Amino acid sequence: MELDDIRNATIAGVRATVRAIPAITIGDIQGDIGPDDALAQLRLAGVALDAAHDGLETAVGYARDCGYSWSAIGAVLGITRQGAEQRFRDR
Repeated sequence: MELDDIRNATIAGVRATVRAIPAITIGDIQGDIGPDDALAQLRLAGVALDAAHDGLETAVGYARDCGYSWSAIGAVLGITRQGAEQRFRDR
């Protein structure tokens, strides 16, 4: 297995996660954006961020299950081997 396989698994996981998130953006609530709308948008952004983190953790777990090293995972994510292992080893 190669780094491209990790990239492809990661991209597939993130795409599936993004598709599951409601597609509401600040553009959908432009006009009279009051404090409640701003907080609703912030909440949606938080949900999207949580989903992206979950997708990333799932993709890293899958890459590890496929036998990829922390060095390979770190390289795909643009972080060091040590950084990847410290961030994801307990997940």
